[in-house]
This record gives sequence, C-alpha cells and structure tokens, in this order.
Amino acid sequence: MESWKNGDQNPFYRGGGDSLMLKILYRLYYWTMLSTNYRNQVIDICCRMISTDGEVGLEERIWMSKLCEHNEQARRIRDEMLRE
Repeated sequence: MESWKNGDQNPFYRGGGDSLMLKILYRLYYWTMLSTNYRNQVIDICCRMISTDGEVGLEERIWMSKLCEHNEQARRIRDEMLRE
C-alpha cells in the first residue's frame, strides 16, 4: 500500500480538479491495456481462423472469447480481423 505525504501525490485527492481525472483515466487505461503477448496471441488465432490450413482448438477459442469479453482492445482486434 502506498503512503502519501501530501494530497498532491494521492491520485484520489479531491483538490486536484482536472489533474485528478487525468490520473484516474491514465490508471484505468494502464490497467486495461492489452499486453504485447496477448495481442500477438489474438492476432495469431485470428490469422489461423482466416487461413484454410490453420487449425484453432476449442481451448484457444474459449480463451480469446473470454479475453474479448473483458478487454476492448482485444475485441477491436478480433472484430477488425474477422470482419467479412
């Protein structure tokens, strides 16, 4: 747990106005950012789904489906690649 010496360092300090909102939005974006490894896995699975010789197992499809339910970036990548 972080210990703050003054209110300016605390991201939940109410006196910050716009800077408070920016700190909260930055942390929210950072926490929901898709890692490079996950991004590459989603792209790999989608490419194998598109190609005629690539096989995608049920376990991979379930993993990608659950990831896309909870992560907007993964959902966007999947939707853009698998769009008809």
